[in-house]
Amino acid sequence: MRWVGQVSGNTSRPAASPSGLKSDLQLYLNEINRVPLLTAEEERELGWAIINDNCAESRERMIRANLRLVVAIAKNYTNRGLTLTDLIEEGNIGLMRAVEGFDPAQGARFSTYASWWIKQAIKRALINARQPIHIPAYMVELIAKWKVASRELERELGTAPTLEQLAER
Repeated sequence: MRWVGQVSGNTSRPAASPSGLKSDLQLYLNEINRVPLLTAEEERELGWAIINDNCAESRERMIRANLRLVVAIAKNYTNRGLTLTDLIEEGNIGLMRAVEGFDPAQGARFSTYASWWIKQAIKRALINARQPIHIPAYMVELIAKWKVASRELERELGTAPTLEQLAER
């Protein structure tokens, strides 16, 4: 219940709709909070079962045990154009990709590895929601860096920088 309060901002009790029914998001949060977290050893065992045996049950258990991680990361991307439920959906897709690519031999905890995939999936969804014309994610990042450099140079020089000055930066 602690996570539900953190996600919804309500630490006393779950919010209910006027009809007395819990929202779909609240029900989802309650459901994922029932799944126990995995130890590092369990993560390694499940990771090897997925790699060696292509074990669907291990894949399912790894995904279910890390759904709270998706919610925690998705909360950081609210108010950027997508609802929390949409962000969670996209993050879950990233989590599934992470489960497929996790290599326990690398020695990292799964949550560390999965965080990158979850964030990438959410960022791509936000980019696609904002852009009427598809711009690749790497190009969006380059444009953002260019804008930052342009603002910094303008602040330093007191005037708009030339293309040559931006290229040097």
